[in-house]
Amino acid sequence: MKNRARRYFAVNFVLLLMIVCIYLATNAAMLQNVFAQVGQAPIYKGQKSTVTLVISAESDFENAVMAGRNAKEKGLVLTIGFTAEQMQTKPGEIKKLSAMGHEIILQGQIDTGYAAPEEIRTALNREIGAYTQLFSKAPQYYLPYRFQATTLIKKACKEQVLNVVLFSQDSRAVVYKKADAFTQALFSQINKGDFIYLDHTVLSQEVLESLHREIEKSGYKNQNMTQALID
Repeated sequence: MKNRARRYFAVNFVLLLMIVCIYLATNAAMLQNVFAQVGQAPIYKGQKSTVTLVISAESDFENAVMAGRNAKEKGLVLTIGFTAEQMQTKPGEIKKLSAMGHEIILQGQIDTGYAAPEEIRTALNREIGAYTQLFSKAPQYYLPYRFQATTLIKKACKEQVLNVVLFSQDSRAVVYKKADAFTQALFSQINKGDFIYLDHTVLSQEVLESLHREIEKSGYKNQNMTQALID
């Protein structure tokens, strides 16, 4: 009776093992795609006692450039996302901002909702090429289109060893009143290492001055994205 039970168990174990092997063999592509996505989470913040101020020039190049100039006057460092098209058509102004100490990152324009994976790779290669041509080095950070870090864009960026970045605090969530009230409300939510997205439409000189004061009061250091991520 015991021998029969052992044989029954052994046969069922072998059958189960065969089923698992067949499943793995027939679904290898799917599993490879799943495993390829491990570790692709966007970077939202740094680890040090810093705050990183992030703006995007995608919708308004001139205002973003003005914000960069004003921030320099107020002693602030920005991380600014410019599109590949802007880098190709207005390289001089972008390089001036870089020379001021602001960090320039790649602002994506790829709408992954309407593109096949191969189209996304091709478009991303074009964007990377524009950045590389302007700065003679490959980009490190990629701010995705409409801040949507989809699986497709994360996978394409991983293939290019390009970090997808977002932000942990969004100034658009704060109701704008006066400069001091705005920055105080914003900084009441700030934590160590936060990447703060700033809508450049509210970056008046008064707001930038108030931001500088709040950063000094907080005890955090204003650094760009790369500096905030260095151990």
